[in-house]
Amino acid sequence: MHFPLLVWEQRKLGDMANILRGASPRPIKDKKWFDTNSRIGWIRISDVTSQNGRVYTLGQHLSKKGQEKTRVVSSQTLLLSIAASVGYPVITYVETGVHDGFVIFDKPKFNLDFMFFKLQSIQNIWNKYGQAGSQVNINSSIVANTSISIPNIEEQKRISILLKKIEENIYLQQRKLEQLKLLKRMISLSIYPNFNDRIPIKFNLNSTWNKKKLKNITNYKNGTTHEQHQLLKGKFELINLNSISKEGRLKSSGKYINQQFPTLRKNDIVMILSDIAHGQLIGTSAVIPTNNKYILNQRVASLSPNENLNAVFISKYINLKQRYFKKMAAGMSQINLSKKDVEDFKLWVPNFKEQTKIANLLINFDLIEKNKNKKISYLLNLKKFLLQSLFL
Repeated sequence: MHFPLLVWEQRKLGDMANILRGASPRPIKDKKWFDTNSRIGWIRISDVTSQNGRVYTLGQHLSKKGQEKTRVVSSQTLLLSIAASVGYPVITYVETGVHDGFVIFDKPKFNLDFMFFKLQSIQNIWNKYGQAGSQVNINSSIVANTSISIPNIEEQKRISILLKKIEENIYLQQRKLEQLKLLKRMISLSIYPNFNDRIPIKFNLNSTWNKKKLKNITNYKNGTTHEQHQLLKGKFELINLNSISKEGRLKSSGKYINQQFPTLRKNDIVMILSDIAHGQLIGTSAVIPTNNKYILNQRVASLSPNENLNAVFISKYINLKQRYFKKMAAGMSQINLSKKDVEDFKLWVPNFKEQTKIANLLINFDLIEKNKNKKISYLLNLKKFLLQSLFL
C-alpha cells in the first residue's frame, strides 16, 4: 500500500546523508562537562523513549568544555541510536550534544519525518548484527551501507503528513488519559479521607461517616494452594497474584481448575498478600463480578463485605491507601501481609446510599479510562499497520 503508483528506488542511507557518529566526553560522570544554565542539551536514550523519539526537552545540559568534546547539532536533526537500545530514530527539537551511542544524519536529502517513520518501520533489522544472547551494537558504517526503498520527495511528504497526523492524535489521546487519571486521583483523595482527617467531600451533606476497621465490616478468608490441580483451561478460574492489576482491575490469571472448591461470590473483594520487595501490587484489591466462577489461590485473601456495604467503595478505598499496606508488609526479597495487617486497616464509612454514589462516580471514571485506552490501542495498531503497508 502506498500513494499513487510512483517509482520507489533502492538507496543507501549514506548516499542520502552524511552519517556521523556522536562523541562523548570522558569520564562521562565528571561534573565539569555539565552546566544547568547552558542552553545546549545532552541527549540520552531515556530522553528518547520518554518522548517517543521526538525530543523537545532534555534533563542534562553541557558546559562549554563538554560541548568541545562532543558533536553539537541544531534543532530538527535526525539521529539513530546504535548502542544498547539500538534502532530508535530521534528528531531533536533543541540544540544538543550527541554522544557516541547515536549517529547523526547530517545534510539530509530526504524529508525528515518520512525518514523518522521509515526507520521506525525497519527498527528490527539491526538485530541481525548481534550475537544470540548478547547486546546489539552497530556503527556508522553499517548504517551508511544499509539500503532502503524510498520514493520521490513529494510522496515522502504525503506519507509523513498522514503518519504525523496519527502520531499527533495518539499523543493527544495519551495526554487526555493522563489528565483523566490525575482528575480521578484528585477526586478520590478528596472523597476518601485518611483515618485521622476530617470528614471528606460529601454527596449528601447530612450523611454520617463512621470510623471502622476492615475486620468490623468484612469477613476475611485466606486462599489455599491449588498448584497440583492447575490447567490452562477449565471450569473455574484461579484468583492468584497475577489476577489483579496495579490499577485495581481484575484480569485473567490464565490458570483454571475443574475440581469443586468453595467459589468466590459476587462482590467479594480479593487482595494481594505477597509481592517482591518494592513491588507495586502488595495490598491491591479488586471486586469479583459474578458468582460460581472464581476460586481463591494461596497468597491472596478475600474480604466479604457485610450487609449495607458497597464492595467497590471499599476496594477503591483500599487501593488509594497503598502506603499503609506497603508500610505494614514484612519481608526482605519478598514482602507479605498478615491477616491482622489487613483487618486492622482503618477507614471512614458513610451510609450505603452515599457509598454507592461514590462507587458509581469512580466506576464511570474507570469506563471512560477504559474507552480512552481502547482508542489509543486502535491508533497504535493503525500506525503499526501503516508503517508495514506504506513502506516498500
